[in-house]
Amino acid sequence: MSQSKLSYNEIGQLKQKNLHNTGSTAVQEILYSYNERGWLKSVNSPAAVSARRVFGMELSYGDKTDSYNGNIGSMKWNTLVPSTMTMQPVQTYTYYYDRLNRLKRGTYINAASGSPANKAGHYDEELAYDVMGNIDSLRRCNGTGSGWYNNFKYTYSGNQLTKVTDAGTAARTNTFSYDANGNGITNSRLGISKIEYNHLNLPNKLTKGSNSLIYSYDANGRKLSKTLGSAVTDYVDGIQYENGVLKFIQTEEGRILPNGSSYIYEYFLKDHLGNTRAVVDHSGTIKQIQDYYPFGMEMNQGNALNTASNLYKYNGKEKQVELGLDQLDYGARFYDAEIGRWNVVDPMAEKMRRHSPYNYAFSNPIRFIDPDGRAPIDPPTKKQQRVAAGVIVGGAAGGSIASTIIGGSLVAGGGRSWRGDCNRIRCTCRMVCWWRYNSRGCGCRRYGCFGRESYGKQCPRAKFCCFK
Repeated sequence: MSQSKLSYNEIGQLKQKNLHNTGSTAVQEILYSYNERGWLKSVNSPAAVSARRVFGMELSYGDKTDSYNGNIGSMKWNTLVPSTMTMQPVQTYTYYYDRLNRLKRGTYINAASGSPANKAGHYDEELAYDVMGNIDSLRRCNGTGSGWYNNFKYTYSGNQLTKVTDAGTAARTNTFSYDANGNGITNSRLGISKIEYNHLNLPNKLTKGSNSLIYSYDANGRKLSKTLGSAVTDYVDGIQYENGVLKFIQTEEGRILPNGSSYIYEYFLKDHLGNTRAVVDHSGTIKQIQDYYPFGMEMNQGNALNTASNLYKYNGKEKQVELGLDQLDYGARFYDAEIGRWNVVDPMAEKMRRHSPYNYAFSNPIRFIDPDGRAPIDPPTKKQQRVAAGVIVGGAAGGSIASTIIGGSLVAGGGRSWRGDCNRIRCTCRMVCWWRYNSRGCGCRRYGCFGRESYGKQCPRAKFCCFK
């Protein structure tokens, strides 16, 4: 038995993945397709989900003026549900962006008939931003179409969130405070009265009433354990124990759970962002289904089957449910999907000084992910694009070069590549390759204006493209 079998097309893109192969058959078959730029276009088909293709997704680029530069204009998806549940129809989010490529609205609709038809707007999410780039307001529909579940108004001191007023279903006002390093130390929304941090600004101890949640780490900041009362969870290189008993072993495609003298293999079916959309075991049984609002809060609870007790959901990160936190541990810091912000300053804030150090994914969580809480990047499905025959260069707002990914790696920084990735391509006619921060990609300067010897020298014959 092989857990995963991968097939690639002629230019090295993943085209098919078979999960849990037992001879000639596989429990899950996942097909990938790409557009002419090499960007992921679909994972299976949302219109044709089946027992062997439980999850299907389709992405659209350039179908609206604010997505001509590589932003995702819409996403269709569908997940097969067990026969005991109401079959969910194909669902669609359409995304709208401001001129800084920040998500300002995600509108929801599905293909259901009846009343209310299509559930239009039932899971909408709308945002506005202040002049510092922080979220100024956020509203979410509640899934019934009867009003706003969340209607947040944010108050700041600099970039630090001090108060959130909710005029939605659960009217409330919540306050926050910080230490000298910019780490959140109180959170009235969660009832957290005190958070203590170590020298790496990682949470050591969270106190809520008479209960304390304690974390321990190694010298590199890797989480070793968490303790709440007598319950102890240990993390050992992808193996997780609870009170000394093996809970599961993480794999590249999911996890393995002990079952008496045997094991159960579970496979996580994911979208382009690495969000776990469904969990299927080795017998084909659907164990978990989960959908998300654009900024990561879980939605569509009517179809959120959770028999798998899997907490690795949004971006594949572990949800911290102790003390009612409901925050995601990315490694370097925790993310609060309900308010769409980190609660700790970005450890690499100096590399992204044009953005708030508390913002998540450049406020564009449909395109970007943050692998460890330190720097947003394009997801691997976008990074797999190839630069062939000098083609993949797209113009973004302000004349910058958008999303040219070289060698399968994306760097973060301003002015020039700090990992040397731009050295992997050459430019024609004395053009200079350099790193454009706003577009997060390497590209060729049209007139070669870098370096004293070429400063000011125009090259009108040069093509605006790059080669390997």
